Amino acid sequence: MTDYSVKRAYRGQVLVAAPGAPPMTGEWLTSKDKKRYFKPDPGQDVEPYGRSSSAGANLKGGGDGLATWKAAMAAIGVVMSSSARSDIASLINAYDGDPYYKGDDGGSESGKSRLLKAVEKACETAGASSASSLGSEFHHLAELSNKGVTPRIVQEHLREPLKHYVERVAPIEFLHQEILIINDEIKRAGSVDYLFRLPAGLRTPDGILHDEPIVCVGDLKTGKWDAAYPAGVTAQLAAYGLGFKYDQENNVREPLHEDASSEWGVLVHYPLTSKEPRVNFYWVDLSVGLRAAKLNNSLDAMIAFFKSSFGKPVQFELESS
Repeated sequence: MTDYSVKRAYRGQVLVAAPGAPPMTGEWLTSKDKKRYFKPDPGQDVEPYGRSSSAGANLKGGGDGLATWKAAMAAIGVVMSSSARSDIASLINAYDGDPYYKGDDGGSESGKSRLLKAVEKACETAGASSASSLGSEFHHLAELSNKGVTPRIVQEHLREPLKHYVERVAPIEFLHQEILIINDEIKRAGSVDYLFRLPAGLRTPDGILHDEPIVCVGDLKTGKWDAAYPAGVTAQLAAYGLGFKYDQENNVREPLHEDASSEWGVLVHYPLTSKEPRVNFYWVDLSVGLRAAKLNNSLDAMIAFFKSSFGKPVQFELESS
């Protein structure tokens, strides 16, 4: 869950002061597009850290399937929504059949941007946002249940899934939830789902049988493909598990826990939209995740380079003899 009290830059990144620097000062502002963000005072050693949830975004895989699914949702939604259909028809007429390219005419409400809004409207009509909403709602229910709190409202279609979740996580001791963690090595920040203690007697993939309980970070994923395409969550858990709890107001970094594992994290996978979904647990190697996060940062930098003027090919002319 997003903590709206955390000081963030305009684009949503968590603002982090350098180790040993004075606490951050500045002011809250509201942009023209109604975004609330924090502007640090000049001269401070403050840097915006990227989202931990995006630490492996370039490595997730499965993008082609997602694009195909989104296209199918858009097509279904256009047929179902007269409003979206009308918007798109008007744009086709306005831009001579090509509102995507010809509509890229600048301004805050270009033809292209209006076309994309209409497509999103169609996707929502077809139910493309329902899986995301379902996952967000279940995250909140799980968080309350982990704290021993009975949610006031549990919709009928989530009662059995929540009961199953509670049964599966019963052996786990939840120490902290949704705590702000920063990772200075890869410049990432975010709130981890879990810092929990797993029971003794578990064997990790390195073959070690742990006679003592294991304290580690964990993340709940409710999408269908998170275990099949684990690069994103592996990098994300490394950002958390190898980071520090961060007190932004006082610029203080603290260890996650005196017994926290620096080797393993846990993916708690509950693919809610699958047929007869079940909660499963997966070990995640944090050292691999750190490598993935660093590679992802390099790819981000390379993508940014090619989007800039420096990355564009240089035209030249051949003179005829």
